[in-house]
Amino acid sequence: MLISLNREGLLRLSLTRHRWEWDEEKIQSRKLSDDVALFFADNINKLPADVKTALSALSCFGASTDSEVIQALQTHLELKLVEPLNVAVAEGLVYKLDGIYHFCHDKIQQAAYSMIEDVRCLHHMMYGLSLIDLSLETEDAGLLFTAVTQINLGGPFAVQEEQQYSLIAKYNLVAGKKAMAMSDFAIAFAFFEHGMSFLPNNYWQNEYDLSLDLFNLAAKCALTIKNLTSLTMICDQILRNARNPDDMLNASFISMSALTYSKVSEAVHYGLTVLRQLNIDIPDSISQENTMRLIFQTKSKLNEISDEMILNYQIMSDFKKVMAMKFLAELGNALQQVNPDLQPFVTITMVRLTIEHGLSPMSSVGFAYFGGMVGALGDIRGGYRYTKLAKSLLDKTQSNEVAGSVICITTEVLSYVQPQQTAIEYRLQGERIALAAGDIHWACMNKLMYTSSLPWCGAKLSVAKKAFADAGRFMEEHGHLAALSYLKTVEHTVLAFIGDKGQMISDDQLTQSEINKNPYLLVVVYFQKLFLALILNKYYDLKRSAEKFFEVRLPTCNFLTGRVAHAFNGGLASFRIYRETGDPLWAERGRACKQSVLLWREQASLWNFEHKCFLLEAEECYSEGNFENAKVLYDHAISSAGKYKYVNVEALACELAARFYLYLNNSSTAVKYFTLAHDKYFEWGALAKVRTLHEFIQETFKIDLTSPSANGIGISDDDLPSFELKSETRKRSSLGA
Repeated sequence: MLISLNREGLLRLSLTRHRWEWDEEKIQSRKLSDDVALFFADNINKLPADVKTALSALSCFGASTDSEVIQALQTHLELKLVEPLNVAVAEGLVYKLDGIYHFCHDKIQQAAYSMIEDVRCLHHMMYGLSLIDLSLETEDAGLLFTAVTQINLGGPFAVQEEQQYSLIAKYNLVAGKKAMAMSDFAIAFAFFEHGMSFLPNNYWQNEYDLSLDLFNLAAKCALTIKNLTSLTMICDQILRNARNPDDMLNASFISMSALTYSKVSEAVHYGLTVLRQLNIDIPDSISQENTMRLIFQTKSKLNEISDEMILNYQIMSDFKKVMAMKFLAELGNALQQVNPDLQPFVTITMVRLTIEHGLSPMSSVGFAYFGGMVGALGDIRGGYRYTKLAKSLLDKTQSNEVAGSVICITTEVLSYVQPQQTAIEYRLQGERIALAAGDIHWACMNKLMYTSSLPWCGAKLSVAKKAFADAGRFMEEHGHLAALSYLKTVEHTVLAFIGDKGQMISDDQLTQSEINKNPYLLVVVYFQKLFLALILNKYYDLKRSAEKFFEVRLPTCNFLTGRVAHAFNGGLASFRIYRETGDPLWAERGRACKQSVLLWREQASLWNFEHKCFLLEAEECYSEGNFENAKVLYDHAISSAGKYKYVNVEALACELAARFYLYLNNSSTAVKYFTLAHDKYFEWGALAKVRTLHEFIQETFKIDLTSPSANGIGISDDDLPSFELKSETRKRSSLGA
């Protein structure tokens, strides 16, 4: 406004009087618009015609535009733009910084844009078409996006020639693919949507291949950005207009993938139906005996083929077989949740198709699952071979599409062989790669497995709490209800240890049909109840949860990281219940769990399993009355857990040793171990447990742990209250801890 007053002589600098002068009466009488945009428009209208044209052209590109775009327009359209924009810079309407033109205010851009209101669609179309050839020639993604965006702002009504409709749809297809390659699926979806809007009349008849490409890729992006309404409409169009069953397969696969987010049972039914149409029959059920026979047959066949030979197989060329592999990979993950007994059959089918028809990107998924199955049957080194082969196949096929899933699945085996604290870091890589590929499902699964493993690795519970909150927001944002159910179940345990309130799934909720359709979720729920009762020392809750847990335990062929926690804590719970009940069934269960952990120690890693073996053996010796061996084994367990950075197990081992010595009426040693347990639980961050243990030590031994001298180390029986714990009293004290 000041510049306009100066231009009209109403505000001027007096060089002789060295001051500003103005005509207040004329300024007050001057009519000014209340709308800032109209005021600027009025000023712009007073500029030369070429400056107005340049400003209106610049306004079509938004608040700022690269000078290279303006130079390209000037060259292609033979229109003066650069020199007039320099005038606009001098007038204070535009400034240029680092080769980019910027409007000085959004209202100036709005005013310039309003000057071409009646023809702006034609301007957008003209500018976009003038830039498109240059963008394709230079393969400049930024220029391509700018050009196609201008065309899309023009819209179908700005198209001047009939043949341009298909051409513009193809431009959007190219831009959408480029955006997908850059992992910007929201932008890609917008390009595909615009491309569909530019398709000519009767496009399914006249431009079938182009239409199929646009709709298939739009469906994939819609799934990634969770636009399920558009996804349903797009897939419906494909299924209604596809000329043959093969052209329906991509849309069917995307529809199945969408169902796995929240309706896993429906996803399984959908996948089985499509596979039958592809002549791949998956039985409704299979006996464990037949499953074992198939696994050993496949393993025997693979032993005759070197990894190098497999890596040199030809690429699978049969489109139906390629798609069958995709459905089998998706089905394998879904079955693991609702019918895990069938999952090995699906995995073996993927391996068989690879051997018979060559490599597909999904071959790496099949071998990753197969490695887990072989490991679960006791051959961890053999399983490790197939997980390494799966990663090599992933490198061979160069498929980011499945990288997230392969990393997630193979890390299950790696978590046995490598230190668990480092192995879980692969899941962060898997999450990033899955997100970059638009694979939200496996991004969620990697995040779930990483977060759920933190408490078992000895990570501070405050760190785990933040990770759970972050993962929960992510899963809610993407609508992955299946992963969220698992996450919330484990999160409750972490919050309970910290002392925060969290709601555990109730027994009434466990009877709901949706939960019972997912047997693995039942396993997780009952195990978390068992583990919580074990740490908080609630015997009756422990017994009730353990009974349910052993009824619904994981199938033999699942080699998940969770099996370690299940076997370890299930074994500790079993020995505890055996001591209380004398029921030999619980001793048998405890020994079976111990044998699993012993096998893993021998074949996999001392780092992950030595301390667990020592503690299970200590509890077994305690249960059998072999007290001298138990004393040694408890100390070994504590030392090993500390050595390998499992502070959670170190705390538990100290507490179990303390209960053991309390049973022996060795008060001074019991206090020592209870105090160590108190300190280690505090280090872990289990503040609720720290409080209850602190109260127990105070009440039982009359010792205040807040006192600097009461560290529990070296306290003799003379320093403790004089009492004799009889058998029944010992049992109650042990329970109360």
